[in-house]
Amino acid sequence: MASTVSNIPVKIGRIEFNVHVEWSYNPGEPEVRYYADGSGYPGSPPEFDCINYIRCEDCEYPERQEDWSTEWGYASREERRDAFVIAERWILADLEAGLYIDELFDNAECDDYV
Repeated sequence: MASTVSNIPVKIGRIEFNVHVEWSYNPGEPEVRYYADGSGYPGSPPEFDCINYIRCEDCEYPERQEDWSTEWGYASREERRDAFVIAERWILADLEAGLYIDELFDNAECDDYV
């Protein structure tokens, strides 16, 4: 079992959260093309195991201007803590349901599963 950290963008409605996730996975086994006897082993891919920690750091959201144009606003966790806690629960449920797994592997801060 190994663990790593990923920072992934997660969009809920029109709000995009920057999410810090610490998670565990089985790194899999490498392929062996040929043993001395001519046989081989196809190996196994890395597999997601569990979420150890999740935290929404900040977010960007569309903000309508007086001239009806849209600009992006920014909010930090300190400014809107309650909203961020709700978003974390929602995102954790999505992660446990199997969403964003590819994003976790793509944005992992280690290379031992590649």
